[in-house]
Amino acid sequence: MSIYAFIDGFNIYHLIDNHAQQTGENLKWLSYPDLVSLIAEETAQPDNLYFFTAQPNHLGYDKITRHQIYCKSQRLLGVNVIQGRFKKSDMKCKAHRCGQYLFYPINQEKQTDVNIALTLMETAFRVQQGRFYLFTADTDQVPTARIIQKLFPKIQFYWVYPRRDKIPDEIRQVLRPKQIINLNWQHFRSSQMPETVTSKGDSVQSPYARQGVK
Repeated sequence: MSIYAFIDGFNIYHLIDNHAQQTGENLKWLSYPDLVSLIAEETAQPDNLYFFTAQPNHLGYDKITRHQIYCKSQRLLGVNVIQGRFKKSDMKCKAHRCGQYLFYPINQEKQTDVNIALTLMETAFRVQQGRFYLFTADTDQVPTARIIQKLFPKIQFYWVYPRRDKIPDEIRQVLRPKQIINLNWQHFRSSQMPETVTSKGDSVQSPYARQGVK
């Protein structure tokens, strides 16, 4: 049975980044084909993997460059990289004491949730069967999981939850316990890429190979 994976990139990145800041252990050079194969206990075909992300143009040259390098590493491994975007918007905040409202700009990741849902549904209609692994802690995808299970009984749907805290009730209501998988840090440690990733004459080197780069 074929394996398909749908990965909410920033959802997992922020978890790994927080871990790096708290412990000093950098697990950002992550191979998603290896991680999916480890979870599925079967070799995953990289071209059945979909990595959803957005270039962080608001965060400066270094982080943009590292993001581009990481996306290239996944493409060299055969992963489908699907880009959303960041959009600047104003948020309203009520000031203390004076009662006035202040507005300050924030950058919000856009299109990723829609891209994930549409790719899940398009793949389900196209293949009709297989094992689907959704990697996210975002409960916005619960309706997508529900409709896929309703329309495609030959698809085995698994929710890979990247945190160790309690699984949200919204997820438990649409999936049986055996369909929910918790990631742990050993999963990430066992799925790191080599320092240099090479494929078909092209290569990319980890930006974390030098000490002090986060």
